[in-house]
Amino acid sequence: MEIITPEQIQEWLRIDPDTDTATLNMLVSSAIDMVEYKTQRALRPYTEFNAITGVVETITPTVPESLKHAISLFVSAHFDDRAGADAAAMVAVDRLCRPFWMTGR
Repeated sequence: MEIITPEQIQEWLRIDPDTDTATLNMLVSSAIDMVEYKTQRALRPYTEFNAITGVVETITPTVPESLKHAISLFVSAHFDDRAGADAAAMVAVDRLCRPFWMTGR
């Protein structure tokens, strides 16, 4: 399961499908890392040992749309300005993440 598909990011950025895919993949991964850090919330699938059943289970978190929006804004800001993101865009990313700062997984 992808949190944001390549097609969604390309549509968000209004770019052609073959445009700089390696950079886009790196930026999406970096954005997910940043949002996970800011919210202390796992967005990617992870494994967890179930002590009752004795089985290791794969947990696939549901990612709220506002966090997907934060990821998209992060990617956009860094794609448009490779030297550093616009401060206003990063404030918007923080605001989208803020409701999840204390909720954890």
